[in-house]
Amino acid sequence: MLKVHLEKKKILKLQAEKDADRLIVTATISISSSKEIVKTVCEDIDLSVLLCRLSRGGGDRILSTKRPNNNIIFVKCGRGKNPDVTYSTNSFTQLSQPGIALFLYAFSDCDTTSAPFG
Repeated sequence: MLKVHLEKKKILKLQAEKDADRLIVTATISISSSKEIVKTVCEDIDLSVLLCRLSRGGGDRILSTKRPNNNIIFVKCGRGKNPDVTYSTNSFTQLSQPGIALFLYAFSDCDTTSAPFG
């Protein structure tokens, strides 16, 4: 039912067999080269960290692009009275060493998906 509704709205839907975070990030980065803006909506902040790092050409050689993808937006859904928060792939560019954000995140309370990219 949901699948049919998404197809009518022309919303991309993918089914992950194992690692959903990696599938979402891979799809977002590949789609971003042919779309004006790509918006990924999720409650998992892991996706934001992975998208910000990998779309800027760092980390996994398979996922990394040679040029920065500045057209990717990540929306973290708010809960209760907390509003939605929007990030872009430029969110970590103000850091002197943007790669350190992924490294620190991997050693904090992240899941195992993010750890190999740090």
